Amino acid sequence: MKYSKALFLAFFSSTVLVPLSAVAADDTDIKKIERASISYRLEHVKRGHVRFRVSNEIHPVQQSEFLYEFFFDDSRIKQTRMCRLLGKDTWGKPENTILTPSTCINDVEYIDTAVQVSQGKKNDNVQERLAVINPRILGMVRGGADFLHKLDIEDLLNRSDANTTLQSVKLEGDAAYRIDHHGANKGAYRCSIWIIPDKGFSVARTEILLDQQGKKIIQTVDSRLKQYPLNGVWYPERVITTNTRDGDVLLRQVVYVEDARFGELIDDNAFSLSGLNLEPGRQIVDSSSGLPWGKVWDGQEAVEPSDVRTSSPAQLERRPLLLWSLAVGLGLLAIFYFRRVIRQRKSSTGSRA
Repeated sequence: MKYSKALFLAFFSSTVLVPLSAVAADDTDIKKIERASISYRLEHVKRGHVRFRVSNEIHPVQQSEFLYEFFFDDSRIKQTRMCRLLGKDTWGKPENTILTPSTCINDVEYIDTAVQVSQGKKNDNVQERLAVINPRILGMVRGGADFLHKLDIEDLLNRSDANTTLQSVKLEGDAAYRIDHHGANKGAYRCSIWIIPDKGFSVARTEILLDQQGKKIIQTVDSRLKQYPLNGVWYPERVITTNTRDGDVLLRQVVYVEDARFGELIDDNAFSLSGLNLEPGRQIVDSSSGLPWGKVWDGQEAVEPSDVRTSSPAQLERRPLLLWSLAVGLGLLAIFYFRRVIRQRKSSTGSRA
């Protein structure tokens, strides 16, 4: 068994990650490659629409799936998230969050609360606090989808580590650059990044190796890249994150990109209350000015409760029926009450006789 594993590893090393040539490169060469990767993603994934599914196939807490949909541009993002347990057919109700430089809108329907409107990205850590994912950096950071709300695009690239090396390699048939960042103790930490120049200088694989108290911990993030039809942008089609400790798999997460379109203009309404498709009468708490202010959605905008101009057709149809039912119910209660009083009087009169 040991010999078969050794043969497999030797075959894997010789066919998948074969070094073509060690590059005698200085930091300038490495920085150029890393900045080319960052620039491509920031320039070509500047605005658009992305929908992906996150499946936690092996997880220490639970097995679950999340469905995310994003509309975004340079400074604004709308995120819709739904959740279900693995094996279930139906998704839970959507959670909608909109972030702009001036406004944050949070609509969590499944607990039937008012829509919350507050100050936007100028408020520190609002994106991290509300777990709003940044789809622009998918596959370029450690931790898979779990850290896309708190890390930036330079999490692994454009670093200032002193111990950095560069190689030209083959990664599953594609010519790639492999950049290795070493810690002060090379045996205790290594971060390796594979970048494919022919695919938009995209990050195709990262591997982080830690040696903690004699235990080898490895995290890998593997991205299968796809050139999407609209504007021919390279972006992940699938991202697999795996965490192992001494060879035992602790976590396996797969991100399946179901749709991605980059470069198209996004309607401004997507980043406002109008983009939430709220039912007329939905309550809104607006704290964007600093103090909470109760408002109501009238079908077109948030207004003072006393200024609600219209009701939904369903409400208008139900109102006469509800009033009629209430009147009938009160009438029946009155008849029952008076009949009971009359009976009590007759029984008391009979007993006195």
